[in-house]
Amino acid sequence: MTLKRKLFTAISMFALTCAMLLVGVWAVSSTSIEIGGTISFLATNVNATVSGSITGTSSGTITPTTLEYSSSKTPTTEALNTWKNNLSFDEEGSKITMTITVNNLSSERKLYVTLTDTVGDVTNLSKTVKNGENTYTSGTRVEIAISGTATFTIEFIVGSTDISMDGSYGYTMKLKDENATPEASELSYLTFSYNEEDSTASITGSTGDTPTDLTLPTTIINNGKEYRVTSIGDRAFKDGRLVSISLPDSLISIGEFAFGSNNHLKIVRIPKNVTSIGYCVLAYGGLNSLIIDSEFIASNLSVTMFAETENIWKQGATSGFKTIYIKSTIEEANISSFIKTYFTSKVVVTDGEYAGYSQYSR
Repeated sequence: MTLKRKLFTAISMFALTCAMLLVGVWAVSSTSIEIGGTISFLATNVNATVSGSITGTSSGTITPTTLEYSSSKTPTTEALNTWKNNLSFDEEGSKITMTITVNNLSSERKLYVTLTDTVGDVTNLSKTVKNGENTYTSGTRVEIAISGTATFTIEFIVGSTDISMDGSYGYTMKLKDENATPEASELSYLTFSYNEEDSTASITGSTGDTPTDLTLPTTIINNGKEYRVTSIGDRAFKDGRLVSISLPDSLISIGEFAFGSNNHLKIVRIPKNVTSIGYCVLAYGGLNSLIIDSEFIASNLSVTMFAETENIWKQGATSGFKTIYIKSTIEEANISSFIKTYFTSKVVVTDGEYAGYSQYSR
């Protein structure tokens, strides 16, 4: 090979090497992500431990952090920082595994755990949340009630070391007694309106994410203020997928068509303090039984709760609705003419679930 040809070959190889380095073919790249989180304790006798590790060509551990609220401490709504780390990756497929173990130290009540993402835009980084056999996708709100120990595993897998982020990945976890007053933001499937003068709230609507078995709270917290739930607005749950619903004793009024066209809702209990029920509140649904604790409603129950007209009622639009249970303490003289006209068979129940009620059937 001539000197000229050798020189040309050397120059070509040098140029190719530079080009490969420039485009990153030979370059060993690395990147990092900031991960952190907060936990709010709204219950006593509970602790949470955060730990984790990095696998792949990168290695390391997340220093365990344990936070505890014993019976001698006062629960707080203040979010407490658990940990924050800058974690580096050197290889596609590197994985972070973060584990949050929650221990309910009380045998007297369940603990209600809510885990929510507070993540910015991240590319080339996949994430899953697991609890037992359940796996949740990124951005999913995780809710679970535990009586002992629950473990949440959050896994991050690097699809490429070219990770871009808007902010950092984070989570918020709230630990509270199962009967604690919920925040309105935790009931994102419901909409509320608020009366600041008397600190009451009305449920004005619901979304398709509403649980099919629903318990409505007596009180809620919004922007740090507690409100008593006293009303359900017109059409709040109309055309829904409710299978069961528990209404709070704080309830005073229920609006028109509030539970209309819920075909799988078989039983509804009207709480003792309800004094107003709207037109067709239970119309065109699958109601089988109505339980009445309110003397006012027992006295004023009418056909328009269930059908638009008496003719529609008579034509069998609510043919499946056969039974009304009324508190035995409500005197016969105070039972509405509608009940006496259409529910002519009466039996006083002395045992079982409806002990203390009079059963009216048709």
